[in-house]
Amino acid sequence: MQHIDKILASYIKCPSSFWEGNERQASKSSERICKLRSYYGLGEESLSKIIIAIAKERINEELPTIYVSSFGSSGSHLLQHVLVDSLGFIGLGEIYLPPKIERLLKDGEDATNKLFVESYHLLHSGPERIFAKKEIINTAHKAKLQGFSSNTATYSSAFLLRNPVDLVMSRTFRKGEYRNYLGKEGVSDKEYLKENLVKTKRFYDAALSYPYDQYFFYEDLLSCDYEVSVSIAKFAKRFNSKDAIHEALKKAVSNGASNKYKGPDITIDDAYYSIAKSELVSVLGEFHKIREEYRAMST
Repeated sequence: MQHIDKILASYIKCPSSFWEGNERQASKSSERICKLRSYYGLGEESLSKIIIAIAKERINEELPTIYVSSFGSSGSHLLQHVLVDSLGFIGLGEIYLPPKIERLLKDGEDATNKLFVESYHLLHSGPERIFAKKEIINTAHKAKLQGFSSNTATYSSAFLLRNPVDLVMSRTFRKGEYRNYLGKEGVSDKEYLKENLVKTKRFYDAALSYPYDQYFFYEDLLSCDYEVSVSIAKFAKRFNSKDAIHEALKKAVSNGASNKYKGPDITIDDAYYSIAKSELVSVLGEFHKIREEYRAMST
């Protein structure tokens, strides 16, 4: 990847030209960039140069990016909220690389690629946060952090697990907007459930073969146990802040920062649960195994 200032300026000017028809991601990215440009009153070339300069400083100072991956509906919003609230980290939410950028990274040099990804992350941060000397958090749903891990100068990674049966039920029956986005509103519940079962197994199989630095569990986060906060503090390398993290976790769960479904009660047929349990036997077994291992480590 050559001339990253020009590539970044081009992206700032027109994100949609990089997303190749994915209007959902193009729109999300464009909205953040517009806020950044409006806040500082800068054109694309000036903003590009400033962002790259900040990115160089971050890399030189080894300020890390924290990747918190999951298959969704598993507490990534909650964990990010806790780290931002208690430690002042820079929470980006889900940030993805457009196809055109991914192709450029494949042919680019290591140092240049890392500078670009650092800059790309900053481009999607809150305008008032780009100068903060804090860790960046990206909660993109990438099983093996594809495109990111090899192109990030300094990073740590965590994978959030949730009981896969509960996870697939949430994805199938409590994500109506996303279902419509996928064009699945006309598909039967049973057929849509089967599609989600296949995706869940595929994602978990891939994620559990990747060497994440840490696992967290949705169920444990919601419990607000002190040991969970200690684990978060160790992962964030802020052990002395474990009490502040614990208070932030309790407040976040109480206030609904978990992004937990808040709509009307939905009755799910027991037959669908039976299908999910039957199809997810191996994944469910792996989930319980890893959770027990982590519990043993914390005692």
